[in-house]
Amino acid sequence: MNQNVTREELATVFYRLTNVTDNDMRQEYEVKVNPYTDVEKDHWSARPIAYLKQLGIMGGYSDGSFKPAQSVTRAEVAQVIKEYIATPDKNEMMFSDLPETHWASDAITLVTNEGWIKGYEDG
Repeated sequence: MNQNVTREELATVFYRLTNVTDNDMRQEYEVKVNPYTDVEKDHWSARPIAYLKQLGIMGGYSDGSFKPAQSVTRAEVAQVIKEYIATPDKNEMMFSDLPETHWASDAITLVTNEGWIKGYEDG
């Protein structure tokens, strides 16, 4: 049994979390073309994937794929949360094992300071 969250599952979670107004455009949002080379427009997660792509919250890879069944890392989740937050602010680094040069350093710092994730007690 796979205990990891996949990219398409993460996209679905944030699709459902998106702020909804009286006119929920998510219900009207129709996927007319494949959002990525490996996501068919009628696949169960095509709408969340295409919607988050349009909002700039989650993207695919340079080869045009999304890799929907691939497991996500905590760094990738942090990056998605960073894109989801409307007004991100740079905050103080909290982890001794996270170099500032790490590709998701800003995202991890932001989501930690916002209380979305936390590290281990040893820092």
